[in-house]
Amino acid sequence: MSTRLVTYKLIPSNHASDASGSLQKIIDYLLTFVGEIQVQSKSKHSYYISYTDTKLLATLTLKPKLKQIILTCDPQDNLSVNLIKNVTKNIGLRIFNTRTKSFLVIDPHLLDLTATNIDKAIVKIFKKHQLTPLFQYHHSLIFYAKDKKGQIHLVNRHLLEYLKNHPAENASKTEFSQVIAKNIGIFVALSDRGVIPSSFYQFINQPKKIYNLSGLNLNSLYKNIIIRPIYFHYHQDNQTFIQTDLPHLPDSISLKKGQNLITALHKAKIKNYLTLKIAQDATYQPNKKTLTPIFSISVFLYT
Repeated sequence: MSTRLVTYKLIPSNHASDASGSLQKIIDYLLTFVGEIQVQSKSKHSYYISYTDTKLLATLTLKPKLKQIILTCDPQDNLSVNLIKNVTKNIGLRIFNTRTKSFLVIDPHLLDLTATNIDKAIVKIFKKHQLTPLFQYHHSLIFYAKDKKGQIHLVNRHLLEYLKNHPAENASKTEFSQVIAKNIGIFVALSDRGVIPSSFYQFINQPKKIYNLSGLNLNSLYKNIIIRPIYFHYHQDNQTFIQTDLPHLPDSISLKKGQNLITALHKAKIKNYLTLKIAQDATYQPNKKTLTPIFSISVFLYT
């Protein structure tokens, strides 16, 4: 891990946000950890953050002209950014990691690994597979890592655990990890929409790019249904998906019993997507003497 300080930018998601007020809310939150965290004023717009029984020292600085707050911390300080992440999500701020050139994900349990010491045995395994770990689920071996092309992989946590305990053994690349996003920006955007896989074997044994929360048999529908697609475009600068209207694509599709849902979507020209998310809940539409279920599908598009 580099000895250089790690810098994060706390950027308002709304241009009208009050950066000064946001800084005060962060300070007020940190001050609730009485006896554990110390906050001292460095200057008018800057504060030191320190922790009991550690030598870690972080700095929060307001940049009024940029309407940004800058967090600077030690390379081994994984406390500051994750603590601050707990409050930023509620005050309209997103945290941008200047090293990875990406925003942090919303999920508080998915930790950024930039300022973290990882077990040396695990680091050795990642190096062997030419991967750099970027994110990890708290208290688990679920890792997301970047390859030399910038693609993001889901690591097989079961195999990682085995290799850690049996360092002389080898594993194939495809069994160790699978590509789930073409770059870190798309990974962040998909994660924030709840469509990033965490189960390796579920990912490789189910249809790719499909998040079926409905329980429908996608190969053969149990009855006539209606699908209502909701389209989202990837916004590269913000690393997020924004809902959009696409007149050339259908806003409603009627499907018959026994049809393959994915095949029907492709026939309706819904096919160049990053992933689909089929909603868990359904509503109904009267149709003569019966009720027809209506399912919404989120369609995440790159271009």
